Amino acid sequence: MKNIFFTLSFILFALAVNAGNKQINEVFGPYSMSHNLPIPEGYARVVITSTPQFTGGSITLLNQDTGERIALHGSVTYINIWFYFIPSGRYVVESIADSYSAVVNGYGMVSVGSTVKFYESGHIGFTLIDKTEE
Repeated sequence: MKNIFFTLSFILFALAVNAGNKQINEVFGPYSMSHNLPIPEGYARVVITSTPQFTGGSITLLNQDTGERIALHGSVTYINIWFYFIPSGRYVVESIADSYSAVVNGYGMVSVGSTVKFYESGHIGFTLIDKTEE
């Protein structure tokens, strides 16, 4: 009985200690560009431009520091540009939506396995690949 009480007390203590720790793994957004929000500490503001056809696009990134995966999406609405807040850091591109290409931070097209960095700000643009020409 003492062991069970001790174990439960330890678990409760560990949860209480960790409750005050701020976790910087959460993604916030998307937000319209008309929102002038301050950048949270430890985050980057990443602007997403969608295709002119408003067909969306998406990219999955793996944070090299935390191991967390995030997915960012282009718009399929009347808004062709918006932004997310993501944890600052280095990311590896894990996937890009089929039939799309992505440009990150103006450095040209990225592919699965590419490493990208987001510190305070960044940009991802999606382009629909025309497969009728293949």
